[in-house]
Amino acid sequence: MALVRGLFSLAVILVVLVLGYWLYATYVTAPNAPYWSEINTNMPGSFRRFSCEQVRKRETAGQIASCEGV
Repeated sequence: MALVRGLFSLAVILVVLVLGYWLYATYVTAPNAPYWSEINTNMPGSFRRFSCEQVRKRETAGQIASCEGV
């Protein structure tokens, strides 16, 4: 049981870290930052639209690769 609890805790921590970085990068980093664009490409539609809107408010120049089709 302790192994399952440990694995579950590790999975939750990883999800929180990835989502935390994605949210941080949405507001702070360049729109074509390699990790952010990979995470953003794989996010569900509503998260991706939110992120692309925030980045477009901040960055007006050029296309954002991970926001194509949004």
